[in-house]
Amino acid sequence: MPVQWLHRFKMKIIIGLVVMLGLSMGLTMLFVMNITRDSLLADSADNTVQLGKAISSGLRCSMLNRSPERIQETLDKIGQSGQVSRIFILNRQGRVDFSSDRSDIGKKYERTADATCRGCHLSTSTIPAQHTIKLAGDGGDVFRNISVIYNEEPCFGCHPQNIKINGKLIIDHPLTETYRLIHKIGLIMVVAGLACLVLLVPFMSRMINRYIDQIVLKNSEINLVYSIMNSISKTIDMDELKNIVLDIVSDALTAEEVDLVLPNGQSGYRIVTRTATGEKYQRKKLNRDDPLGLIVERWCEGSVLQYEYSLDRTEVYLPIRKGDSRLALIAVRCKNHPLAEDKLQLIEAICNHIAIAFENARLYSMAITDELTGIYTVRHFRTCIDRQMILFDTYGEKFSLLMIDIDNFKKVNDTYGHPTGDAVLRKVAHCIAESVRVDDLAFRYGGEEFAVILPATALSGGVNVAERIRSRIEAANIIDNGHRIAATVSVGLAVCPDNSLTVKDLILQADKSLYAAKHGGKNCVKTSQSMGT
Repeated sequence: MPVQWLHRFKMKIIIGLVVMLGLSMGLTMLFVMNITRDSLLADSADNTVQLGKAISSGLRCSMLNRSPERIQETLDKIGQSGQVSRIFILNRQGRVDFSSDRSDIGKKYERTADATCRGCHLSTSTIPAQHTIKLAGDGGDVFRNISVIYNEEPCFGCHPQNIKINGKLIIDHPLTETYRLIHKIGLIMVVAGLACLVLLVPFMSRMINRYIDQIVLKNSEINLVYSIMNSISKTIDMDELKNIVLDIVSDALTAEEVDLVLPNGQSGYRIVTRTATGEKYQRKKLNRDDPLGLIVERWCEGSVLQYEYSLDRTEVYLPIRKGDSRLALIAVRCKNHPLAEDKLQLIEAICNHIAIAFENARLYSMAITDELTGIYTVRHFRTCIDRQMILFDTYGEKFSLLMIDIDNFKKVNDTYGHPTGDAVLRKVAHCIAESVRVDDLAFRYGGEEFAVILPATALSGGVNVAERIRSRIEAANIIDNGHRIAATVSVGLAVCPDNSLTVKDLILQADKSLYAAKHGGKNCVKTSQSMGT
């Protein structure tokens, strides 16, 4: 009997301890679940805001290019990606102009009458209290992010200057996955509590830690993707973009070398490389026995359609495509260790965003490139020389300007016709491009006249480049329709700050030097110093 009483007392003590422990754990889990739920919802709201900023930056290029078809196509693709349940753009009158759900186009929202708008617009005179709110939708709760599209100077081409707001970009980010994650964490915590009651605390602790690590890793990956999207959406300049992509891929994969292969003409290519030390350099050709050379040949032929690994997984090749267009090939080399699978998945996830950025940069490059000669246009010349003058004003970096004119070009057109004249223009532009450095900028200034900006170049360096251009053109073999054309050029050179401190005067001084070269026998180089100015 005493043994039975002691056993019953022991059981009562154990049951009491278990009840007390269970209540304590239950209250603790309830408290932790509330904090976790609030934290995850706050994180989801922040991610919604970041997603809105990233998408808004991506759409800005299409808006500035006045391409409503591209805007609608972008919203269609975003709607199909599953990241948002709906995305649409309202104009100033509250009407839907673009939407991932095309049936919504034309629908008008009354900000004080519509239930989904009253969360921010409490009255006609009330300033919206927030830009991200939680709403109950037909398919479940969503976070709605409203990004105001302000009327800025680049927008004045389509919108009146006296208005402040052009419209709003609205994104509905579904909370289904967030709720599922909350429920999953809750279930894990309940199981962990039960396991603790049966002395399985270490096991459940490791399991919870594993899930927490996965959540933290996923969250860090999402933040990295948003950061990358933000970085690559800031520029449409190809030179800046390729450096950004090299830095992103190299840092994300901790690679010893990253090669970025870009198309050059129909079958050619050029390569920019970043090493682990951060050095960047251009490589003209690859050895035949280099594995990258074989991959590049296949890529140029259009047969590399998805990522490929080397046998030891120390190299991976990622083709960047947009439809049928070959935009770039990223080759990642890790000589001392195989590439981690989670890192590769991250890079694969951002390849689509990189493709969009390269496509935008390609379209911009087409817009600033002269169709006949393949060098930059005179409009881009204005932008570049203004930028170079700003660099001089800021850092004191001098630069040279060459003005180049083809001698007796009218005679070529009159004698052989304009098609032959076009062939001469193309050949002269090619000779100029081949005679300058990577950082130098060549432009078709107008008709048979060209311009070259030489950054960080003084008088002696400018004369050397000008003579190299002149002699290469003089030695060029131009044959068109059986006609052999001998072309020469006259070159005028001016240097900032030696000859001028303003863009207008620098161009004037270079033009005067060119005029002196024309009247000094042609096929020669003249400088402002040689004219005594």
